Amino acid sequence: MEDSQWAELIAVTLSPYCANIDETKAVVEKVRVKAEGMLEVPEEEDEDDDLEELCNCKFTLAYGTKILLHNTKMKLKRGMRYGLLGGNDSGKTTLMRAISNNQVE
Repeated sequence: MEDSQWAELIAVTLSPYCANIDETKAVVEKVRVKAEGMLEVPEEEDEDDDLEELCNCKFTLAYGTKILLHNTKMKLKRGMRYGLLGGNDSGKTTLMRAISNNQVE
């Protein structure tokens, strides 16, 4: 989300709890920085370095004009078990078909 969107959408919610507009802006900025930090996924250390790596890629997946996954990281190793969770129409089957057709690189 852009900085202007944060100010526009979050300030409305926080303004009743702040003394003035400057305090609201400061609180919105703190919330934005904290939220963006939460979006960063730390790199996990490989516990199973001896397993064959099947996939280690970043990809975007779309179905027609609908973007299902954008710049998504995926790392799969032989012998490991994985689950795929998601609501209806979220792209689970599309992802599995793309993997089986070697369309994910």
